[in-house]
Amino acid sequence: MGFMKKGLMIGLGAAALYSGQALAQDEAKQPAMDGPPGVNSVNINPLGALFGSYSVNYERLFDRQHGLLVEGVFSSTSNDDSEASAGGLLLGYRWHWSKSQDSGFLGANTSYQAGSGEGTVNGEKFEVSVTQLDFTLNVGRRWAWDGGFNVTFRFGVGRAVRTFDTTSNDPDAQRAVQLVEDAYEILPVSLDGELSIGWVF
Repeated sequence: MGFMKKGLMIGLGAAALYSGQALAQDEAKQPAMDGPPGVNSVNINPLGALFGSYSVNYERLFDRQHGLLVEGVFSSTSNDDSEASAGGLLLGYRWHWSKSQDSGFLGANTSYQAGSGEGTVNGEKFEVSVTQLDFTLNVGRRWAWDGGFNVTFRFGVGRAVRTFDTTSNDPDAQRAVQLVEDAYEILPVSLDGELSIGWVF
């Protein structure tokens, strides 16, 4: 019985040693991830602030290649005759073909935006509200460094569905809103873009 126990212990030890070596070999076969190892990134668009537009996005990378994106946008403009503000939320997917944060990517986004503005017709001010639903495809590139800093660029085009409404009962104001809506229906194209800086972690 003692001999059998001793043989069993030797067998278990050999199996554990072999399993450890096999695991180490499998890990060695895995290609190293280029760029920073983090799977999260947060980016902001610094140039948009010059035009009253602010955006921030967060991306989570799964399996080093599949990214899920959430982006929030807010904009506000005004002059002597009018003012307008809008906000929106974007959800997207990115396929990073280099399996890294430092990679080119192909993406697909859907977003919803709502805004309101104030105009003047015949000396009377009136409000206009706009809602927009977008579906876009895009291509882009992220340059990411070992320290975590990154620069991201994307450009896309797609389909936009817009709805306009006004609080004014003035026929001229309603006609102006209708003209804008008709113009957008002729070319219902949506453009999508990003030039941002951020951090990978």
